[in-house]
Amino acid sequence: MKTMLGRFLFLILFSTSIYAQQRIELDSNNIVQVSQELTNKIGSGNLIKVINEKLTASKNNLYKSLEAENTQVVIYLQNYPTHEQVDKFKSLGLTCYLNTWTPPVYDHPLGFFFAELPSDKLINVLSLNFVKKIDESEQLSFPQNNESDKVINADELWAQGWNGEGVKVGILDSGLDTDPLNPDLPTSIIKKDYSSYPTLDDDVENHITGHGTHVTGSVLGRGILSAENVGNGGSSYKGVAPSADLVFLKIGNDYTAGASTNAIVNAMDAAVNIYHVDIISMSYGYWDTYHDGTSIQDQKVDWCYSNGVPV
Repeated sequence: MKTMLGRFLFLILFSTSIYAQQRIELDSNNIVQVSQELTNKIGSGNLIKVINEKLTASKNNLYKSLEAENTQVVIYLQNYPTHEQVDKFKSLGLTCYLNTWTPPVYDHPLGFFFAELPSDKLINVLSLNFVKKIDESEQLSFPQNNESDKVINADELWAQGWNGEGVKVGILDSGLDTDPLNPDLPTSIIKKDYSSYPTLDDDVENHITGHGTHVTGSVLGRGILSAENVGNGGSSYKGVAPSADLVFLKIGNDYTAGASTNAIVNAMDAAVNIYHVDIISMSYGYWDTYHDGTSIQDQKVDWCYSNGVPV
């Protein structure tokens, strides 16, 4: 059972927002025509799709005027635009949001910023020598956490009866929203505040950040509050082990949500020796001195594992 819940928590690491892309071929049916030498400046076929839809709508008088229907785009340059380049953009009717400039970094050789482009000026802007690429920025992303369980195949484990039932999960984090009653949490929670160790108390509420509630929901949220969700294909937002039992040990202080080494190590010790958890989840970290596994936190993690409790 520990092994299966370990798989559940391992799967959490791969839960992520997912978006779909489609390739739009350039053909003669598009109102906007891009010459061969400019096609390498098109970030994706979706740009042509969006521009074409807006030009078609304008042609059919679905908009009061073409100028009233701009396209939200991202413009890629080699360097931050000069005053002359900005003036050129403005002369073509672009609204440039230069405060969104993101410079080249690592494997990204081009910088970019967001702009509003008059839909009939695409070719003009593509033709500017200093413009390296243009793409649309109107594509929508949607909440995906209810779909991530399926992507990581957690639903296949649920179908086999592996939903965390009978397994005690120890979550060490910043705090937990339990007051007022949170129906997405187990009805009975073992909890203790270790953030000021050796002083202990029972107040595990979030006072600085909701990080602990977020992590807890990803692990064993029941999905009650989102049971009626109809967006993104429907189904509730619940954790990968929705029937597990919860031991919540607060390690984040009420000033910065930071957790001292004292709090972390002693909370791990208590999770094993006092609360007898089957597995520990702790989404905390810092820039270690040596990165070689010799810190006291590393040693305590190894100690937990030696006692049959993976961290």
